[in-house]
Amino acid sequence: MAELTKLVIPLEGQKLIVLAMLLLNGPYRKALAPDLVRPINDKLVAVIYERMPHPPRNFAAQDFRSVDGADRLGAAYMPYAQSVIPGPPSKVALPSPQEVFDKLMLREQTFDADGKRTEKVVDNPDGLSSLTFAYGTLVIHSIFRSGLTDPKLNETSSFFDLSPLYGDDIEEQLSVRNRTGRGLLAPDCFVDDRILFLPPAAAALLVLFNRNHNHIAGELLKNEKEARGWTDPVLLQWDTRRRNKQDDEIFELARLVNCVHFVNIVITDYVGGVMGRTRDGGGWPLNAEVFDKINLPDRAITYADNPSEFLMATHVSRGDGNLVSTEFNTLYRWHAVLSEIDVKWTEDIIAAALNRRDFENLTPEDYIRAFRMAQPPHEDPKQRTFARLVRNPETNFFDDNALAKLIFDATEAPAGMFRANGTPLVLGFIDVRGIQRARDVGTCTMNEFREWLGLPKYTSFEEWNKNSKVAAAASELYGGEIDRLELYPGLHAEGILGDGLHDYSSEPLRVNTTRNGLLLDAVTLIRGDRFFTTAFNKENYTETGFADVQRDITNRAYGGCVHKVLMRTLPNHFPEDSVYTWFPMTTPAEMKKALAANPEGWSFDRPAIPPAK
Repeated sequence: MAELTKLVIPLEGQKLIVLAMLLLNGPYRKALAPDLVRPINDKLVAVIYERMPHPPRNFAAQDFRSVDGADRLGAAYMPYAQSVIPGPPSKVALPSPQEVFDKLMLREQTFDADGKRTEKVVDNPDGLSSLTFAYGTLVIHSIFRSGLTDPKLNETSSFFDLSPLYGDDIEEQLSVRNRTGRGLLAPDCFVDDRILFLPPAAAALLVLFNRNHNHIAGELLKNEKEARGWTDPVLLQWDTRRRNKQDDEIFELARLVNCVHFVNIVITDYVGGVMGRTRDGGGWPLNAEVFDKINLPDRAITYADNPSEFLMATHVSRGDGNLVSTEFNTLYRWHAVLSEIDVKWTEDIIAAALNRRDFENLTPEDYIRAFRMAQPPHEDPKQRTFARLVRNPETNFFDDNALAKLIFDATEAPAGMFRANGTPLVLGFIDVRGIQRARDVGTCTMNEFREWLGLPKYTSFEEWNKNSKVAAAASELYGGEIDRLELYPGLHAEGILGDGLHDYSSEPLRVNTTRNGLLLDAVTLIRGDRFFTTAFNKENYTETGFADVQRDITNRAYGGCVHKVLMRTLPNHFPEDSVYTWFPMTTPAEMKKALAANPEGWSFDRPAIPPAK
């Protein structure tokens, strides 16, 4: 019987199904050793499950992304998932969220003789720029928008669908469109008014994605007009039905293509930067793709006598849908990485509105009132502005020089470091409320999350953070029991010597769980989206759109993609030879060191701003 079992394990497809069913359900079942039943069962289930689409991933027709992201799972206005089911709650009361923040997360404060407060700033050790986390703002806001009254509800979709630009329902989407038959967005606008209240580089990037959409729409109309049977929009101005039908089709195609540009940057420049890979030669390695069909050697073959004799493959599923979880909503609270210029911007806008700087005494209501007073958003997204930018009264565009300056400033500003005691005081209320909300929705502990990620549990507070002062403070807060450490402070006050991704043998301390979680989450969200995987083809994207989003792995950024959007939307401001063009998510100073061995052909100086017309 054991010999027969060993023959079954390597089989694929129908032969496996027949023989496994015979063994598991026939007269041989009682003769099977108990430790052989599970591997046969697992192999059988895997083959049946992967052979059948569940549910069908594509339609036999032109396929567009729905406006609200409703694609099996992950629609807007759905509850968050819960990835980790926590164990029984501790009978010992948890410390107050304010005390946890003050001892583990608040940036170190010093005061001079006059009582003036200064915060300790630690630059990001990988040389990441503030623009990295401006882009991260768009990534995070694309998939997380917790309800104000019900934090278990996610008011945006679980897909990288650029919802801050396009909106989450048809009413929001139409508020930023010009339905002229060309599939265009209105000039330099976006839906999400939350972006207006954040450091301005994020809004500047969103404006560039607006322009990128319109560039794509123009190329589609020019190159696909005959193939799609489109008409010159001028001839459709009196035929509303045909004009709107054509406008919708071009718009949806351009939206699909623009979202791939967005996610190409996520997986190369952004994730590569956060993982510390940019200065080492790029982000996602060479021509590897998250999107593609993948077959891996089957782990079940290890049960056979001679694994090298018979090689099989197991299909890795994709396009199955997404549903973001409350645990990852907790992970993306990166206040410690806020740059000095972004902290100052936040402090100044609040102080100017409220005429006070005692940020430690402000309530959440104070902050909401401050942002509303500082710059009440116009009801019409097409007229909104930010960072005191002024729209051209004739074209409604923002000034290119002003947008470029925001990008340059963020590129030069060092981001902060992921670390304990790193959150600026001005954002303290967000962390305090976040800790409480994580409790309210029943979020797991730090060790439970690590175990779910496949990482070893921490056995002590000293293992979790090598800084003895931080470890001692956490141990006191949680009664010396590392398994009681909550996920929110556990993630954002972590500090170890090696992160599993680099060979660091000394300071600075690193985050391990956050980086691993980021990588797993980004890959899963991209691979779970059928518009980036099973529906990513020329039929859905057109020849023009499909060609536009192909990565060039031989380019100057080691396969990075952000330069394409910068050069396309602000062509007079991002030169071919500039590190500001190719590596804006790493500071120019850091890139000068990284390229020191071969600096020829590179400019490390801030690009000149063209004279105003």
